[in-house]
Amino acid sequence: AYDAYSKSLQIREHLRTEQSRNDDFAFTIAETHHNIGLLHAETGNTRAAQAAYDRALEFRTQLVDRNPEQVKYQYKLAVGHNNIGLLNADIGEDVKAIAAYHEALRILSRIVCENPEVLEYVQQLAATKNNVCLLHKNAGRAQAAKLAYTGALYLQEQMAYEHPNKTDFWRELAASFFNLGILY
Repeated sequence: AYDAYSKSLQIREHLRTEQSRNDDFAFTIAETHHNIGLLHAETGNTRAAQAAYDRALEFRTQLVDRNPEQVKYQYKLAVGHNNIGLLNADIGEDVKAIAAYHEALRILSRIVCENPEVLEYVQQLAATKNNVCLLHKNAGRAQAAKLAYTGALYLQEQMAYEHPNKTDFWRELAASFFNLGILY
């Protein structure tokens, strides 16, 4: 997968000068950088993952700046911040992780407020809140983790009860209650 992404990125970077104002083109470059970051993160190459995520964030930030009304670009920017938070949490960089999570939460909270019917946005907001909880829990900050779980659980319960046939929502809710139980 890495070779395919690299070749795709190489071609897209070459064409970028011709397509510099084409936002769809910039979006695919950002997605490619992000996917390369995911691959590096999965294989434990955190330095390369961080570089790829940072590059994706550059493109996504430019897209949001040029198109502030495009929720899709805002959402992907928030997902990027969340994944940078996950990466930093994995390597023990709690301060960087919490900063990335808070930026993701800031963006996602606004998006969900404006688009509460889009379950993908609500689910990502709950997942990011859950990541904050896990960071606090793993750092031994049980009280902060308990407080953070409240927001995640509220969203997860709401999604599960409003969409009882979506097993993913129930699975995520069960995992959050399990993690909360560990804190007691």
